[in-house]
Amino acid sequence: MAQSKLRRWILGGVLTVLAAGAIIVGPAALEIATMPKNLPSIDRAQLEQALAANAIDLIDIREPDEFAAGHVAGARNLPMSKLDPKSLAQPHDKPIVLMCRSGRRTAATLSAALEAGATNIVHYPGAMLDWAGAGKPVVKGP
Repeated sequence: MAQSKLRRWILGGVLTVLAAGAIIVGPAALEIATMPKNLPSIDRAQLEQALAANAIDLIDIREPDEFAAGHVAGARNLPMSKLDPKSLAQPHDKPIVLMCRSGRRTAATLSAALEAGATNIVHYPGAMLDWAGAGKPVVKGP
């Protein structure tokens, strides 16, 4: 029951749209500012809550060497170079959160997945730059 409530909360309230007026700080500012607007997204606090509750499938779409250099615990690696966005339109047990280094690759992948009919999917536009910049734990290795 609690899992179901959390899932509804994540889908209904946690999945937000990146506001055009959001304050962007850090080295990815230029890249984030040029991303498509109005893509469904999740912020760091929401990501942390969802990970703690094991309520999402976090997919890191960076290449294997980037992933091995440091990733969020619990993420699985599906490199963008090998990922068919249409596969993200298939039914999944949990909501999908896409993650990369700066948010650009996830924005492109998310746009393509949404065009292919995907639902129940968002991206973390802050990406690894935001996660690591906030001093959050990073796992090294495959």
